Order: sequence, then C-alpha cells, then structure tokens
Amino acid sequence: MESIFPLSPAPNLTQSFESFKEIKVLVVPVGDIPTQKFNFYLDLLNSNSIISLFEIQSIPNAVAFPNRRHMEASLKISFETELVPVQQDIDRGMDVLQSHRRIFCLVGIALCHQFPDLQQANSMFNDIASHYPSLVASKCFAFEPMQEQPDLSGGTKLIMIPDGNLVRLGSYVETHVHDLIMTTLTEIDNWMVRSPQEGAAFISTLFDGTVSDIESINKLKKRKVGRISKCKGDWSLIAGSPKDAIVHYNAAIEQTKVNNDWIWLGSAIEGLVAATLESSPGDVNIDDLAKKMNEAISYYKRRERFNLQLEATFRLVSLYISAGRKKEANDLLTDAYEATLESPLYNSIVVVSAIALCYQEINYMRKFAFYIRESAVLYYKFHKPTAAHSLLAMIAKHYQLEDLDEEYSSISSRTRSPFGEIIPFTNSNNNRKPLKDRTKRDWTYLQKIMMRNLVQTSKGLQDPLSIIRYCVFMLQKLPHVLNEPTQQHYLNDLHAAVRSVSGISHQPIQLDMIGLPLLKKLSPVSLSSHLLPVAIDTESSGDKLFIYRPTFHSGKEVQIIINWIQNEIAQVKVELSNPTSFPIEVQSMKLSVIGGQFEAYPISFIIPAHANSFEVTLSGKPLDASGTLYITGAIIQCFNLICEHPINPLGIGISLKEFDHMTKFPPKVASSGVVNKITLVSGLPLLSIHSSVTSDDASFLKLKHGERYTLLVDIDNTGCQVVDSLDLIIEETLKQSATTSLAAAPPPPPWSVYEVPEEELSFTFDSSLIQNSLPLAPGARLTLPVHVYIKTWSPAIGGKLTFSYGSKSVPNYGRRFVLTVPFHVKKGLEVLSFDIVPTCTPLLTEFVKDLNHSAYSGDNFGLGDYCLLVMDVLNPTGSNYKMDWTVIESGAHPLKGSVLQEEKSVQRLVIPIRKFRLNEAELPAMRALKGQYIKPTEKITAEQEREFRLLYWYKYELLTRVNVTWSSVISGTKGELCLFPRMFLTKELLSVLKAEIVSFQFSVFGDKSMTTNEKKENLSEKQIEGSIPLNENDNSNSEIEELFYLKLQKQKINLFYPVFEMRPIKFHIKNMCGKTIPKLDISIQIFQDQENGKNEIPISKKVAWVGSLISQFHDFKEDGIHNIELPVCFLATGTFKMMVSCEDSSSNEVACSKALRIRSYGKE
Repeated sequence: MESIFPLSPAPNLTQSFESFKEIKVLVVPVGDIPTQKFNFYLDLLNSNSIISLFEIQSIPNAVAFPNRRHMEASLKISFETELVPVQQDIDRGMDVLQSHRRIFCLVGIALCHQFPDLQQANSMFNDIASHYPSLVASKCFAFEPMQEQPDLSGGTKLIMIPDGNLVRLGSYVETHVHDLIMTTLTEIDNWMVRSPQEGAAFISTLFDGTVSDIESINKLKKRKVGRISKCKGDWSLIAGSPKDAIVHYNAAIEQTKVNNDWIWLGSAIEGLVAATLESSPGDVNIDDLAKKMNEAISYYKRRERFNLQLEATFRLVSLYISAGRKKEANDLLTDAYEATLESPLYNSIVVVSAIALCYQEINYMRKFAFYIRESAVLYYKFHKPTAAHSLLAMIAKHYQLEDLDEEYSSISSRTRSPFGEIIPFTNSNNNRKPLKDRTKRDWTYLQKIMMRNLVQTSKGLQDPLSIIRYCVFMLQKLPHVLNEPTQQHYLNDLHAAVRSVSGISHQPIQLDMIGLPLLKKLSPVSLSSHLLPVAIDTESSGDKLFIYRPTFHSGKEVQIIINWIQNEIAQVKVELSNPTSFPIEVQSMKLSVIGGQFEAYPISFIIPAHANSFEVTLSGKPLDASGTLYITGAIIQCFNLICEHPINPLGIGISLKEFDHMTKFPPKVASSGVVNKITLVSGLPLLSIHSSVTSDDASFLKLKHGERYTLLVDIDNTGCQVVDSLDLIIEETLKQSATTSLAAAPPPPPWSVYEVPEEELSFTFDSSLIQNSLPLAPGARLTLPVHVYIKTWSPAIGGKLTFSYGSKSVPNYGRRFVLTVPFHVKKGLEVLSFDIVPTCTPLLTEFVKDLNHSAYSGDNFGLGDYCLLVMDVLNPTGSNYKMDWTVIESGAHPLKGSVLQEEKSVQRLVIPIRKFRLNEAELPAMRALKGQYIKPTEKITAEQEREFRLLYWYKYELLTRVNVTWSSVISGTKGELCLFPRMFLTKELLSVLKAEIVSFQFSVFGDKSMTTNEKKENLSEKQIEGSIPLNENDNSNSEIEELFYLKLQKQKINLFYPVFEMRPIKFHIKNMCGKTIPKLDISIQIFQDQENGKNEIPISKKVAWVGSLISQFHDFKEDGIHNIELPVCFLATGTFKMMVSCEDSSSNEVACSKALRIRSYGKE
C-alpha cells in the first residue's frame, strides 16, 4: 500500500504568525511509557508554555537586544511530540530558513522503575539527541524514582525528579524548564553578537540545490550577509524582542533583494509581518500586512516553491480570520483550492483539510462540509476508506446539498451516495471525474441549473423578454461555470430573442436591468492643469503681480472639488469588464447625467473576451453656466439592448442586488462627499503660454554659472473671453540635496558667524509690461521678457512660472498656467581665492592719470589711499572670455578695467579700490533676509559682536561697490562673476580695506631742481608724486592691468629747498571717519633721511621752524578740513622727511601720512 508521504514532505499549514516567536522543545519518551502517564507529565511541561523573561534572566542584555523591554517581555514555549512534522521541516531545510522551526531543546521523559540502571536510560536519551544536531540544550526527566535507587554522577543530562504532590512536581519541572530556556537564551545572545554562520563561507539550504560550481558558491557568499540578518531577526523574535527583530528583518529585506535571494527575501518579509503583529498587536494595518504577505508569496512563486507559497497563504488566511475579514479569507482559500488541483494526492489531502478547518473557524459550515467531503474523496483515492468514512460521518449533520449532475434529472438521497455515485469507494467505478477536472459544486452551480431550466421554460412559454433577461444574467454572473460552447449557446438564444422582439425595424430594446458589459468603475477625468478653474479670493488684495517663492509649501489640505467649464469638453474614465469567452461589440455608450443640460457624446468599441479591465473615455459638454450635475452612470447599447448601468456615489458600479433595491427605493441625491458630483463654472478665458525653452519638448536652457539670459515668453489669448487680470508667481526648482548641486557655496571659515544678503533672484521681469497690456483681447499676444541669472553657488536646476489670470465676467474663478523652465547648468568662471593687499600712492597716481580721472583734481583728499582686490579666477571652459571690472565710488567717476582670460586657465585679477570707512557707531545689527535678527550659534562678547558686525557691513559695502562681468569673445554670452562664495573678510583684510580716520595733503613752496635760475612755484601733492615716472619706457597703449605688476623703483627727489631761507609748508587734514571727532591729537615729525649716513648732529640744529609740532583740535566735524601752516628753514644740507600723525583720543585710532622728502642745498 502506498505511504501517506511517499514523495517530498507536504507543507505545514498549521504554522501561524504566533509560531514565529516560539522556542520549539521536542518531548520524547525514553523507554516504553504508557500513553496516559506520558500525557500527564506532558501536561506538567505545557504548564510552562509562557515564561516571563525577567524570571529567568534578571540582567538584560542590552548589547544583543537594545530595544527589548526586559521587564515586560515573555517567551513562548512549544512542546512538540509529533516527530513527523519535525522531521519534515528538517528534510525540507525549513529549520535553517525559519529558525522558529528549529528544535532548540530536547526533553526526555523516563520512568525510573523501567531502568534499574539509569545509565541505560541516559544512553538511550543521548542516542535520541544525536539525531538532532541543532539542539542547544537537552535534559531527561526521570520520574517515579525507586527507593535507594542511586542517582547518576554529575555531568549527565538525566535528572531524577522526586515524588510529591502535583504542586511539588510542577515546581521541580518548572525549575528545570527555566534552566533549559536560560541556556537557550544565553546561546541566542551569543549568536546575536557573533553569529555561528559568520565563520562559514556561505549559508545554504536545500532550496539552493547542489552547490558545486564556483559561480554558485560566489553567489551564496554574496547572499551570506542578508541571510545572517534574517536569522538575527528570527532569534530576536524568539528572544522576546520584536522591535529588534523589525530592525534586522528590514536590513535582511534590503540585502536579499539586492542579491535576488528570493526565498530568503520572502521569509524575511513574513518574519517582518510577525514581528509587527507582536510589537503592536492592537495598532496594525491589516491591508499593509496583507500587501507584504502577497509580496512574499510572489517571491516564492517566482522560484516555484509551491509549499512555501501555500504556507504563506494560510498564514495570511489566519491573519484575515483574526481580523474578522471573512470575505478576504474566503477568496484566498478558494484560490488555494484551485491551485492544489494539480498537486499530488498527499498534498491535496493536507491542503483541502486545512481549508475545511479554516471554514469551520469562520463558521462557514456548508463550505466546511463541502471540503471535508472533498478530503474524504481524496482519502478514498489514497486507499484510506476508514479515514474517508470517518470524515463523512463527522459532516453528515452539516451537509444538506448533493451533487446535481446534468445527466440525472431527479436526485434521491436514498438511491445515491453523497458523491453522486451508485457504489461508493470502489476502484472499478470510473464514472467520477478526477479531482482536478471537477467543477466546484456550490451555490453558483445550483444557479446554473436553475437558470438553464428557466430559459427552457421561457422558450416553451414563448416569452422572449424573459429569455433575454435570463440569458443576460447567465452571461453576466455565471460565465466562470459555463464552458465556451455553453456560453455561445446562450448568446445565440439571446440574439434570437432580441430579433423576435425588435422585429423588422430592429429598434433597440430598453431593458430595466444591468446588462453587458459590466461597469466596474466610473471616475471623472481631472482637467489639465492649465484648464482647471481656480477659485479666487475676492476679499484679499492682490496688488502685487510678482511673488517670488524659492520653496513653497501650503500647510492646508485643499478639498478636491470637481469643476466642469461651460461649453468646454469634459471627460470621464470608465472601467468595464467582459467575463464572457467571446468579444462584445458595444454599439453605443454615453454618460447619464442629471441636474442640468449636458450634451453627451456616444462612442462605440469592441471589448475582447475575458477582459477583466477595459478602460474607455466618455466625453460631453455642459451647457449651463452654473449649478450642479450628478453622473448617475452610463447608458450602454449592446446586442441591440439599451441598459443603464448605475453607479454609487463613489463611482463604483452597483451590483444586481443594489440595482433591485434602487428600483424599489430611488436614491436621494447626495449633497457632498461624492465622486459623481460636478460643479459647473461659467465660461473662462484661455491663455496659451509658451517659450523657446520648456520641459514639454525635453529641451533645457543651457547656461553657465553667472550667466544672464533673457527668456521671451509668448502669452496668447486663444479663448473667447477678455483677460482682465494676469499675475505671475515664479518659484525656483532646487535639487533635492544641496550637497549634490553643481557648485554649492563653500562653507564660511569656522571663525565666521556672520552672513550677507543673497544675490538677486534667478528670475526677474518688469511687472509693468503685464499691467500695461491688460485687458488682453481674444487673439492678442503679449511677449514678456524674463531675465534669468544663474547664481554661481545656487542649487537651482530650473524654474516654474505660474500665470494666474481671469476675467471680470467671472469674478470668482480664474485659471492657472504653469510654465516649467529647466536649466542645464555648467560651470563658468569661478573665483578660486580672494585677498586684499595694500598699495602705494605712486602706483595709483599713474593709473589715475592714464584714465584722466577728474575726481582727484583740486583739493580732493585721499589720493593714493587705495588697496588692491586680488582674485584668482578659474576658466574651466574651452572658450576665451573678457572680464570687465567696475569699482563704484560715491561722488566720483567709477574705475574701470578689463582683462582677457584664455580657455582652461587661471587668471589673476587685480582691482584697485579706494579705501572706505563706515560710521561704525551707527551700524545697525545684522539681519537675515526676512528681517529676522541673526543669532550666533554660540554666546559671544560685546567686542566679538562688534567685530562680527563690522565684518558683515564692510563685506556688504564691498559687494555693492565692486562688480565684475564677463563676456565670451566668440559667442558674446554675458554674465557676472560671483564674488560672494569666496569673499571671506577677516580682521587682517579689514585693516587693509578700511580707510584711516583722516587723510592728508601737503602744500609746499619749493624748487624742482637745485638750479637757482629756475622759477619757483607752489607744488601740490599731485605735482610732486605725479612727476615720478612709473617706468621710463612706459607705453601708454599697454594693457592697464600691467600697471599692477610693475616693480616700483626708488623714488627720486624732485623737491629742493635752499638753506637759510624760511619757507612755509602747509598740512591739510580731512575728517574721513564719517563722524565728529571730539578731540584730535596732531603731531608733526621732522627727521633726516638715513641714507646720509650717521646723524651725529641733532635735527634741531639742522632744521628750524616757527610754531609747535604738537597741537590739538576739538570737535572735528565729519568731512571737515583742518589746515596747519609750519614755516621751516633748513640750516644744513641733506635729505629730510616730514610726516604728520593724528590720534583720535576717543577711539585711540592713529593715522599717519606718507613722508614728504625734501633736499636742502646750499646756494652758490
């Protein structure tokens, strides 16, 4: 006789999600133990099936399980006695794939009086344990010890349990069971820290097949990490830490999915569902968990592992049953039954029996009886008549319907068996079809028989309308129980009945029922974004035409309202299905609408056979300017039958039962919250807006960083209404991560806590052009130039231009058009480094003279009070550029210059700028862009705050004064060089940039040479220093920038004084600090040039003067001038220097003039 399991093991369908957290303990009898006693001691063990973790492990292991709640965690113990399922799991490799199927502990039950020598029992137990290499702990309990029976020495696994009452026995057993579980938990803790599989090259199961070639070994090595993570998730769930299990399962899902390890991926997803249920049992979304389980089932199906697929399906069934979702459970069980029809008998028995038990659990007793009966048939085919009869006896009281085979016109329970066979359970009877070819005999099968009889009866009564109704019902509701010839037969009956009713005229027949095809869902198609009506808030003031929002997020949830526009096409998407085995020609189909005038456009098409989902689009045009429309369904003409297919307020096609109820009780029109409610809007204007660059044609605006571009946007009024209002909102499209931007601004130095305002926006335009073009008549066009500037450091990758417009005729609604302008930004010129260096007066004097700079004529102060901005500019492109720089100065002509930069080079750019000084006492606090005060990240002192404030405003002023533009030599492309990212001011650089508190100028009455006949004249500073050539071979046509790289020669003395002659020297001091100086200490120094050698004679004996060299000046007004005249007489020949120094007593700031060099000579 054939064995029950002659082939590979059958699936274990008793596993649920609760099984994932169980520690499996195998209980075996040692020796010949009576069943009654074995069950008694097994009950003692089962009393310890739930153990509190805190009872056996007082100290939590935070390393292995950081998220485990030690005080609340509990462990579930499963004491198994059936060896067949355990061995099947081992044979299938399930103990490796799913750790909860592994045998962790082994408990033996022995009776001492059967083993006078307990060593024999111990050896027998050790022999049993050797068959389970996965054991972590094992013990053999020896009950009912004999008097004076010696116990075994230490080191053995056999433990004698003293006799006692039930409480005492339970206490002993509980102590040793806790010891077993403690040993198991300790081992699991060690595995979590260092998995035992980490030492192996790879982890393999029977599902991997034969692993012999190098390619398979390498593939398993890659999958090792994901499988270890999955095992750690199993161990965490077993050890009472579902939150840690979720972490490991998520990691395993990512790793196994990357390596296409589908079976382990599906098992990890199942473990994640079990951990989620255990972690938050009362707060789970069944639909989300079901979605995950279906995903795991699909992975098993991909590898054609039918048993794993079935086990996961039944776990999902148990989940649905626990949540009270009987319909979903029924659908899964039906699919499982259909799937097992092709399976071997021994698999079919297991699956069908499990299906029956599930139906019993949800109290579907007729289906429970049906599947128990199917299981009985399978047992009989498997030569197990006793089991078959036992099952039939069990369900006799539940099963009340018998088979209705078509070859029998009458059915008698007295003459036929429950199987519809004359002689049950005989191999000679071949009338019964095989299981896989049988049709399910349920209520639909009974309906088929009854409807067939009704059709035949209607034919006899010559009632074609009834024939039409019954044939339509059969083809609509029961195509799955009708084969193709039968369906064609009913279709022919339908055509014949329709022809007999319509007659020669072939007039369509109005049918008051749901016909073919089936309407599944109807949903209005949202209008295109540029056609949607937008509600206008008439109370808010909208004077601004331009609003710039780099990032815009609305905090309110906008209620979706479906609007249709008067005299504009509206569309509705309809989902149909054709359950029949033949294509259906829809002669006409159009929308059914109530509530207002609507012009529906019919369409015709053909739906293919067995089309579960077939989508078409219906259209129409509302004719009313206001009001509300309700879509009640669709009117379909098919087979020359006109049927209206109603929908519910959610747009779902109603069932026959709902249709019958609706015909008796017409529904009331819902006021809100429905899908089929449409609000009508009066006719609106329509603009067509486009530019040369949009995202629609997959083109990009190709720009370089710093480039300026003018984008022309054409706005055409293509509608019939006048556009009276037009607003524009521009938003920048930024990259998701600023770190991935092409040229993000570099971070400021660690000592810098200040910021400066950002550069101008990427998009600007003249809003007056829009305002002046309104109203825009139909057919008119407006061309709007939008200026685009690509900031060097900005992560912008495009822009979104939103045009909102409307008409006065419809004040409450308007339209919105979004124009997307994507950028393709490449690197342009970039500043690599920045520095500020001091310079000298003669250098700038010649530079100013060459530029014919008139701002320094007359009594202007501060000539030579300049510094140099030095920048290294990188040109990474393959084009040559010309850089033009401009320095804007208040009250003076700007300084200008240019330099040519070659492709793929670094050019040093030097820009002279006059030192300036701000009124530091009145500088406002630093502000952010939106008017918020900048708060430093750490607490700073008042002196530090002053220093940061100075750096902030001086940088702001410097960026205002200096502008560098570039242009391509070939293409003429223009842009600006962004100085902001690299311009970091420091105290040292600020000291060079900031002007002195005062400036100095000399008026000297001297000779240009020592020739006595030469005319004497009053020389100004410009004449003194301007007479010094920058280079003897200076070429006036040379590039201006070359002036800044010339080395200065030693100055020549061009001012001479005769000895023993008193001449005045005037010192002019101007207040440059931007405020009134309360008290200014002035000191004049006269000393002899050291180039004359040793100065043995004091200076007072070589130079005589009239007056004091030290003076004070009070209340020195802003921009005021203080003049000092000092008559000087040289008493000896030589070279002398004169300097003036000033000190502000309030701030202790000191300023010194340059040295005036005078040579005294003796007269002939």
